[in-house]
Amino acid sequence: HLELGRGQGRESFRVTDFAAFERALTRQFDEHCAAPPDTYPEPVEFCERCDWNTACTDRRRADDHLSLVANSTRHQRRRLEARGITTLTSLARLSLPLDPPLARVAPAVHNRITPRLVQDFEKVTGNVSLEYTTAQGQLIYGRIATGYRSGGPVIDRPPPFDKYDDEELISYEVGYKGDLFEDRVRLLVAGFIYDFGQYQQIIRLRELDPVPRNFTVIDNLPDTTMMGVEVEATVNVTENFRLSGFYAYQTSELGPVMIPDRLDPNQQFDAVTYVSPATGMETVAYLEREVNLEDNELPNMPNHKWSITADYVHDMGGRGRLFASTSYSFTGERFNRIHNIPYDVLDSFNRWDARLSWESASGKRAVTLFVENISDEIGIMELESNGWSDGYYQDATLTDPRFWGLTVRWDS
Repeated sequence: HLELGRGQGRESFRVTDFAAFERALTRQFDEHCAAPPDTYPEPVEFCERCDWNTACTDRRRADDHLSLVANSTRHQRRRLEARGITTLTSLARLSLPLDPPLARVAPAVHNRITPRLVQDFEKVTGNVSLEYTTAQGQLIYGRIATGYRSGGPVIDRPPPFDKYDDEELISYEVGYKGDLFEDRVRLLVAGFIYDFGQYQQIIRLRELDPVPRNFTVIDNLPDTTMMGVEVEATVNVTENFRLSGFYAYQTSELGPVMIPDRLDPNQQFDAVTYVSPATGMETVAYLEREVNLEDNELPNMPNHKWSITADYVHDMGGRGRLFASTSYSFTGERFNRIHNIPYDVLDSFNRWDARLSWESASGKRAVTLFVENISDEIGIMELESNGWSDGYYQDATLTDPRFWGLTVRWDS
């Protein structure tokens, strides 16, 4: 039996339908406990909506993890870790300029946290929820919550660019969860709006005094929002055949911001005339032209994402059982930077996996044939752009190619 909670009662299942699955999970759990894999709660785009977000954030703070550097990427952290720089403390002890320099890591990532710039940050956050359960056990809810990310210092930048402010978040969410058509369909629908106050972002800014220049800082962008809708469903077509899947739509908008872009291969330049402090003569500086980013999308957030999975079980009596499963997923086009130029586009990609298993009636023997990424389509998971000094080339983290295998299990 499964107690659903929230007034939805109890749901019962036949033991024989899930005994083999339970044995497999138990075996995997025992193997995991015997030799736990080396994993870590790296931050991802959906952390803000995860129930474990607080626990993972506390873990990263306790570990002094490099992900606490605002807007650092996994690429950049890997390069730092390869040099033995695994915590904010070790990052703070670095002397600038680095020798040898970290290849293709933005200057803002090198910022040190020195004792004279250590700051304390404190914020109370909370949430309020309203839930209603119908007579049929269907749940309708609404939630308002607040979030917070501390500000910090920025080394080697003049005031007022020597620090960045706190980032605050107010989230609004409404949703529905219920079983339909005599419990053959389970449906979950949620809509959300995230309203960021002073969104933290690495950007380029222009300074005219004493010498015109563009430079990189961490700054706060006003009036940034994200909103979306998520739908998840499970359909028990028959006792042996089940379909499940989800669809997520999300969009985001930056507030008003005008900044230069040094990573655009087609960028334009402004000629800025000034009097050189060194020679007293009129001089011309050529700076990347500022561009308007208002209403641009946040990075690494596809508008569309969906997946569908089909599972089938065939009971052969004393000869065991056959399990077949296949899934197909789609990740839509998105940008790797807030500038949203064609150079920033990460193309959409699909993935198709399949698995066929046989398990004996005793559950002691099993054979599984699996294929991952059947179509062998390679997608871009993460993209890091470089400027003119590096030839505008890009570093990419790719999805895995086609991979297949056969596993055999025999328990005595």
